[in-house]
Amino acid sequence: MASAQDDLDSLMQSDRELDPEERHESTDDEDEEELDEDEDLDQMGDDEAPPEGWQGETIKKKKEPEEDDAEDAAETALSVAVLVGYGVSLEDVNPWGFGFGLRGGYNIDAFFVGGRFVFYIGETVTETRASFSGGSSEEDVSHNLWELGAEVGYDIAVDAVTIRPGLGLGLASGSSGGSSEVNVYVAPGLSLLYGVSDSMYIGLDARFQAILSEFGANGIPILATVGMKF
Repeated sequence: MASAQDDLDSLMQSDRELDPEERHESTDDEDEEELDEDEDLDQMGDDEAPPEGWQGETIKKKKEPEEDDAEDAAETALSVAVLVGYGVSLEDVNPWGFGFGLRGGYNIDAFFVGGRFVFYIGETVTETRASFSGGSSEEDVSHNLWELGAEVGYDIAVDAVTIRPGLGLGLASGSSGGSSEVNVYVAPGLSLLYGVSDSMYIGLDARFQAILSEFGANGIPILATVGMKF
């Protein structure tokens, strides 16, 4: 019994004589290993596997938004469209009637800038004219016009529908019989466009058109449109 007690006292005395750094050597080594593993994890790429023996979770680095998203938002979209419709005159004679033409332009964000050319067939009316002999005669007279102008608008997107209030300004050439005259026109209006796909749309274009001639001419052309974006 005394021998066992002596051995226990000797073992405890040997442990007390150990250098404190030696007693905690294993703990320090473990801390250094954990530190090395953390550094290796920080240096890993997003898709690299963790080091062998790693028991923690792989931390994914948060990616910054791509610069392409900002560039796409400011991208300029070119468009070309066909216009077909009918114009109603607010005067006695209708130089509008059935019309067809083209529109082209581009968008910078929500702002649209473009131009159009439309030819209106108008109508033919029978007019009574006085003759030099004092009598009168009836004659068929054709009235029509074409317009060439610029337009600006602002696009308001509602799901797949785009509402575009705008203003047109340009030249209109009205013909009556064998004579013609070119005047400035002003045309506030509204377009409703539906996006069939990313590159194609259909819609309706209506506006009030005032031709600033000596006698004045006012009309409301309503045109259907089919267009492509590039």
